[in-house]
Amino acid sequence: MIAAVLTLTVAVLGLMVSSLDRAAVAQVEEPTYPVTGTVAGTDGQPVPGVTFYFTGMEPEQPDYEVTTDAQGRYALEVAGGRYNGYFLSNTHLTYFLDLGPDSAGVLVDGPTVIDATLVRYAALTGTVRGPDGPVAGARVTTYRLSNGYWSLGESGVSGADGSYRVNRIDPGTYRVRIEATGFVTEFHSDAAEVSEADDVVLAEGDNLLDPVLSPGITFRIGGRITFRGDPLRGLTILVSRVTSTGVEEVAGALTAPDGTWSVPVSPGQYQAKTVGGTALTPGDYSGGGVTVSTSDVLGLDADLQGGVLQGRVTGAGEPIPSDVGAFVKVPNRTGFICGFPTGGRTDASGFYAVDGLLSPPYYIFAFPRREAADLFVGEAYLDAPLGCDPPTLPVDPRDGLVIDFDLAPAGTSPSPSPTVTPSESPSPTVSPSPTVTPTESPSPNPGPQPVLLGAPKVGGVLAVLAWPRSGATVTRQWLRDGTPIPGATGVLYQVKGADRGTLLSARLTYTRTDGSVSVVTTKELRIR
Repeated sequence: MIAAVLTLTVAVLGLMVSSLDRAAVAQVEEPTYPVTGTVAGTDGQPVPGVTFYFTGMEPEQPDYEVTTDAQGRYALEVAGGRYNGYFLSNTHLTYFLDLGPDSAGVLVDGPTVIDATLVRYAALTGTVRGPDGPVAGARVTTYRLSNGYWSLGESGVSGADGSYRVNRIDPGTYRVRIEATGFVTEFHSDAAEVSEADDVVLAEGDNLLDPVLSPGITFRIGGRITFRGDPLRGLTILVSRVTSTGVEEVAGALTAPDGTWSVPVSPGQYQAKTVGGTALTPGDYSGGGVTVSTSDVLGLDADLQGGVLQGRVTGAGEPIPSDVGAFVKVPNRTGFICGFPTGGRTDASGFYAVDGLLSPPYYIFAFPRREAADLFVGEAYLDAPLGCDPPTLPVDPRDGLVIDFDLAPAGTSPSPSPTVTPSESPSPTVSPSPTVTPTESPSPNPGPQPVLLGAPKVGGVLAVLAWPRSGATVTRQWLRDGTPIPGATGVLYQVKGADRGTLLSARLTYTRTDGSVSVVTTKELRIR
């Protein structure tokens, strides 16, 4: 009996050793190969800071991620197999290797070189003028032809000197709408409808367009949006004009803190809906809507009952321009991808709202946009890298949900986790800011010195990050050689030609509820 047991034990041990040997051999024999390359722009110059995502096409294959160095170079060591991937940049269009449904991917069975040439984003810039000079507060909006329709694109608003800038536009052919209160809304050049407008070809880099508006009568179309009776702030409203050729999107607006929204329009027939598809007017793609003729058309209201996500996005504790997307998992041949059904944008104070989220689960992403895109890092809920894989958490907003994000500055570790609560009216959350060195300040003590982020060169963007002070409000003033720059009072500042060779800084004023005031000025940056 003992002999039989010993024999069986030896046999089992032999099988275990054999199995372990085979596993060890397989592990040793599985080769890895170098994947290297260089990323450059169309001008041949290297593009640093581009992230290359290299994704295995088989379920057991690992995924890889690497960022290009100052010379635009990268290097990976990967297991053999087939891969897909893409190059992601804040300054250039995303470059995909081959993501078609029948793609065989890139076969890595030896040293592999994958170079990429990226196309830089276009920007539209210029000055809006009227008969009496520059026009402040004019909105300049791009439209691009998509599936037979001219779709609303990026936009910008002119400052006190009439200058505007629209960033991060895909190069191509566009049409441009210009609107301002007290002026005739037009499509460039002097057209009432997008179908009649001139084409504007936008190449890589800056493109100049100086619109001239004519005085005229404008009306407003608008209403109020609530969620179960409470004002809904930061919800995107889309306004379309019914024309002889169909229904064309002509304007967008964000709801105000009291839930109201409105846009200036010329006489005509219009439709309006929320970003999630809730109709605020009658009609569909074949026609219908409300008619604007001799007065404003207001009262286009809605009280939403479910499927609402709302909250606030900040960067290191300060409101920044951002997009918030609600993504879903979409099956494909190798598993699934993140699909983008809807999303919204933040208002000037960082608040956003999205409706129509009635088919959970959703994965919520926050992206810095426009001038903040190079200064902060996007993230997914809950405090995760962008993607629909763990640690990203799915959410169900059918009964309403509040999610706040605080994005980390580029080049730092992720910020503390965003908060999520059952939906009430959104309220700002105070988030920890980056660690900075305290400095001595006049009484009362304002605390640590604020810091500047960004590129100190003409065309670059700077951000001033303030340390939160309990019970205090903060105002900002950008300084050129110690002198206030008119109108420059935001978190972000776009460096202008007049700044070249000067010293830029920002002065922050903290006012407490007891009336005490503290003033702190950042270190100066020399502009090149």
